[in-house]
Order: sequence, then structure tokens, then C-alpha cells
Amino acid sequence: NPMMSNLASELLEAAVADSSRLIMTGQAQSANFSQAQFKTAVCARIYGLFDCANGLYVNVQTYASFSAVNTTPPVTNGQFNTTTTYNPGDVGNIVAVSLYYQWPIYVSMLGNNLANLNGGNRLLSATAVFRVEPYH
Repeated sequence: NPMMSNLASELLEAAVADSSRLIMTGQAQSANFSQAQFKTAVCARIYGLFDCANGLYVNVQTYASFSAVNTTPPVTNGQFNTTTTYNPGDVGNIVAVSLYYQWPIYVSMLGNNLANLNGGNRLLSATAVFRVEPYH
């Protein structure tokens, strides 16, 4: 359903913006969040529209500069690469937090194929890029 897919995309955007603050303000680093703990914090910000625990992929990467940030979803030949990293960085680091979810497309409306992955799924993604604030 395209409308549900759009709603899910908006939820991901809100969740990435909200959960990124945990890293930007040093809360995730101060509490020594693991990748699983950060994902749990992200899922707490997504309200039951999809299977967050089993279907959401969270990638957190640190970069040397804003120009080095790669926000391209990890898709090769229609195949989503589910390997993720968790590097929340430290004060002054540039961090990109990306959320990915494979949304099933059951019926295409008016002949439009909304799928962008093999198997008829659509990869939904949301990314926030920021510099970690001083928190020490």
C-alpha cells in the first residue's frame, strides 16, 4: 500500500531525527550503548507500524568530514546488504545514523512498481548526519 509506505517513511524520518540526538548529545556514548541497545532506543520511537525488532537495520558510522559521508543505501543489484556497523564516535566527530526497513509491496497501484529490491520489497531509509556536541 503506497499510503502505508509513505507513513512508514515518515515514521523512520522522525525516529532517526529523535534517536540521533542520543548520539549527538553524548547520551549513547556516556551510557556505553551497544548496537542492540541503540536499536532498542530507536524502536521505542517507532509506534507499531512495522516489525522494528526483526526488520529494522540501524547503521551508525563516523566520518572525518561532512564531504566524506556516504548516504547511499547499501543495495547492490537489487539486493540489500544487511551488514551494519555501530560507531557513535566522540565529541566533534561527524556521525551518520541510517535506518533501513524492507517494506513488502503486495500490489502495485496503476501499474507503478514501487519495489526497488529483488523479491518485491521497497527499501525505506532515513539518515541524519551531524557533529557530536561537547558532552564531557
